[in-house]
Amino acid sequence: MDLMVPAPSEEKLKALNEAKERVRARYGENRKITDENYDKSLAVRCINGTFVGQKTDNIIAYKGIPFTSKPPVGELRWKAPVEYIPDDGIYEAYYNGKSPRQGEDISEGGSLYYQSEDCLYLNIYIPEEAAAQEDVLPVMVWIYGGSYNTGGTGKVSTDSSELRYDMTLFAREANAVVVTFNYRVNLYGFLNLSFINGRFEPDCGLMDQIMALKFTRKNIANFCGDPHNITAFGQSAGAACIFALMQRREDLFDKCILQSPCAEHFFTEEEAVKVGKLYLTLAGVKHAEDIFNLSKEKVIEANSKLIMKMRMKRELRCAFSPYVDGTVIRKHPMDMADIPDIPMLIGNTETEGDLFVDELPKAAVPFIAMHMRLHVKKGKESYRRRASDALSEEVYKAPIRQILEKYPGPAWKYEYCYPYGRLGTGHAGELPVLFTLESDDVAHDMRRIWGTFAREGRLPWKEYRDGLSEYKIEHRR
Repeated sequence: MDLMVPAPSEEKLKALNEAKERVRARYGENRKITDENYDKSLAVRCINGTFVGQKTDNIIAYKGIPFTSKPPVGELRWKAPVEYIPDDGIYEAYYNGKSPRQGEDISEGGSLYYQSEDCLYLNIYIPEEAAAQEDVLPVMVWIYGGSYNTGGTGKVSTDSSELRYDMTLFAREANAVVVTFNYRVNLYGFLNLSFINGRFEPDCGLMDQIMALKFTRKNIANFCGDPHNITAFGQSAGAACIFALMQRREDLFDKCILQSPCAEHFFTEEEAVKVGKLYLTLAGVKHAEDIFNLSKEKVIEANSKLIMKMRMKRELRCAFSPYVDGTVIRKHPMDMADIPDIPMLIGNTETEGDLFVDELPKAAVPFIAMHMRLHVKKGKESYRRRASDALSEEVYKAPIRQILEKYPGPAWKYEYCYPYGRLGTGHAGELPVLFTLESDDVAHDMRRIWGTFAREGRLPWKEYRDGLSEYKIEHRR
């Protein structure tokens, strides 16, 4: 989610451009291999082709594997992804696929990579030792967040203060096969346009996720992964998507880790239609066919306008929240209907709201808090601190408790309390630590916990019961 934030300064724009240069320097395009000049020990057969990976840092990585047969462009925009088909070709899997279309933001690493509507590709990371011994490892499928508006799997840099989803370190220490993938976001993935006519399908981003999970289940055994032990894990909007997909009886995954899910961020049909019509107005679209001709610049501009308009309407939910359409999402996830009893690890950061409140001008915080109807408690701490706490409670912590109170299966609760880097213990603060930080006890502890849960489906502390047994992720002397 986003609150009303000021325009970026020249200093931030400079940092954005520098980060963009770093990530784009790593870009490359995978090509079809037409000769015998490749490492056959790194070639793995999938339904839709044979893919050749690369070995580095004791990890074998396969990047940019397509999990559909056609890209969602042209007439396939706003359509369900087209299922992959058999292919006897041999292809390089050296480079990440391009990120989905979105605005650029230094806080979202995937947005700095090259972008395209042709974005439905996945990456697989295998610990080299497991591959050499032909071991079978648990599988962990990462679904990124980004308010349903931004995100991607593009690597940013080795600077641990920047978010990145290169899974080399994580796969090695969690001792798991790790899968990441891109899915459509914002206008292309989540805006409901089905009210226009039947050629527009809703929740395309969620359907992309379903396709990637099905692809993983069917192909991961060839990558040393256990197809019967798949953990879906994600953060923020990514975690909320996993929560929504749990009600689908399609055997998509066997366990889940929900990191700071925005669990209430879903629209009814009436709400989704209103948001869709508002977007078309903001984008200047008067006829249905005009939406196919919107430039990427116009789309990004309209995305920003929609977010601001929604905030002006006092809407705390993400502007591109999914639509409970009765098919892709059968019921509102918070109804907890048809939820399976699979093992779940769920949690939040200590001060989620800091990410959204700290950048606001001091004088603006009380007015925005009042405008957004936050229930700010009285106290001796600064108003900014209390406003952040109110946001943390209303958007993340209270819904998580509601989920735990109704959840039918075994569940464990954590709270991230390690103030590392620029994000501290705010929303997304755990991500650089979980995926990037090397010589750090808390980082090692987190990767061990996540890996243990994926492997065994249980954790060393007690299951959550009546508000008890919360594990604090913090520095322990």
